[in-house]
Amino acid sequence: TMSEEEVKFQDEMHATKKAAPVNPPFPMEALDQEQATLLATPLMDTVRQNTAEFILGSRPLSEWDTYVSELNAKGMDKYLDLVNKAYKDYQKTMKK
Repeated sequence: TMSEEEVKFQDEMHATKKAAPVNPPFPMEALDQEQATLLATPLMDTVRQNTAEFILGSRPLSEWDTYVSELNAKGMDKYLDLVNKAYKDYQKTMKK
């Protein structure tokens, strides 16, 4: 049902491109998942907004350290701790 152009495009992509590696899993317990979601939402909003500002030049790269401080104030370290703990716990269960 695909056009010839689409088939050709997909064949070319499969022949010349490598699939990106899949991120490692980090399943969480329900409480940790809820907390991670509450932290991730404002973090991702900030990342998306500032990424656009850095790319478009409305925010200079000289403010990068300030940007990282803003992310830390929104709970980036706590979010990363949750994800890293979940990943390590998952790795322990997979080795058993």
